[in-house]
Amino acid sequence: MTTRVQEIVIENNEMYANLQRTDECHRKDIDQLELLKDENCKLQDEIADLATESKKLISQLQLAKDELSNELSDVMKHMKLKEEKAEFLEKETVEYKAKFDECQKNSKHLEMKLSYYKEADVEMFRLKTKNKRLVTALAVTAKEKQRLVCKIEQLERLVEEKQQNRGPGQCV
Repeated sequence: MTTRVQEIVIENNEMYANLQRTDECHRKDIDQLELLKDENCKLQDEIADLATESKKLISQLQLAKDELSNELSDVMKHMKLKEEKAEFLEKETVEYKAKFDECQKNSKHLEMKLSYYKEADVEMFRLKTKNKRLVTALAVTAKEKQRLVCKIEQLERLVEEKQQNRGPGQCV
């Protein structure tokens, strides 16, 4: 009977030692999970910060786009006025050329008008060039906005994946 008691005591000691080793492993696992939980919280904070920054950038881009659109509208109105003025001046040129054939004493006046038309053409060319730059800037702004929207969507998907992988009681 003593031998059986000794065997049971030995078995109990081995089981107790195994339980202690298992408990030690579980404590290490719990510590590791706590570290991972903290790291996950930090990453979620970083993602939230990036999302906020992205929204600010999108807002700034939208404001810039609106400003460029307004400026482009102003330039287009100015160009229209210049074109109307140029058309008017062109009609006037025809009239003065007819009068020039009639009378040479008006020739000096007609030369001044032609000079004015040339300045209008230069101004129209300058405005067309400015318009092209504004259209290009607007296109670049739209591409940058699309890139940021894609980045935000990626961040949101990452946050959703993180939230789905998180168990109960963990940080948001």
